[in-house]
Amino acid sequence: MRFLLVALVLFGLFLFLRWQYRQSPRRLYQWLAGLAGIGLIAMVLTGRAHWIVAVVGGILPFLGKAAILLRWLPFLSWARRAFGSSAIHLQTAWLDLTIDRRTGTMDGTIRQGEFAGQKLSQLSLSQLEKLLQACTSDLQSAALLRAYLQRTQTGWQAGETSGGGSTDDFEEAAMSAETAAQILGVSLQAPESEIRSAHRALAQKLHPDRGGNDYLTRKINQARDILIKRHQTR
Repeated sequence: MRFLLVALVLFGLFLFLRWQYRQSPRRLYQWLAGLAGIGLIAMVLTGRAHWIVAVVGGILPFLGKAAILLRWLPFLSWARRAFGSSAIHLQTAWLDLTIDRRTGTMDGTIRQGEFAGQKLSQLSLSQLEKLLQACTSDLQSAALLRAYLQRTQTGWQAGETSGGGSTDDFEEAAMSAETAAQILGVSLQAPESEIRSAHRALAQKLHPDRGGNDYLTRKINQARDILIKRHQTR
């Protein structure tokens, strides 16, 4: 019972620290330094601190600077993407689409119409094409559904009867910096080099030659441009 309680506390602490990191890496470093300080005080009060006090006391003043330096290490960038959310979420009037950032696997929930509430993966090809016909008037939804079909249905091509069209016939929907960061799997404070690296890795997975399409390519390009512009204007 005690082990389970400790495990739950540690898991809750992990979730809290991960949330803090997504909000602000600097705030996370402050929390870690604070927790280290509380632990040190507890050790002193219980008489368990000996030479550790001197060592930890000497290290604490440098934790802030060390944390700033660590953010540039490739390993930390990898860990941020590996332990952060692996899913990209794209929403239109008709669809909530999820793309696994690591594998490129796609699925989504239908928001309206005859198949509302069902997963795209639950529908047959004929039902998916019927859905495409229904949502053709919403160009964003149609483009996203065509991306799903091209990704999951080998050899599928949009035709005149299946809502085919070009993603060039509409303006790109506005995207917030938070959404852009979520798509690329980086923090809002990520340096330009990390933004470009994350974009490059995602672009390779969702390239039209690998089952993606021009719409998805435009989305991740838009996310990159928004974050780089934000980084350069800070």
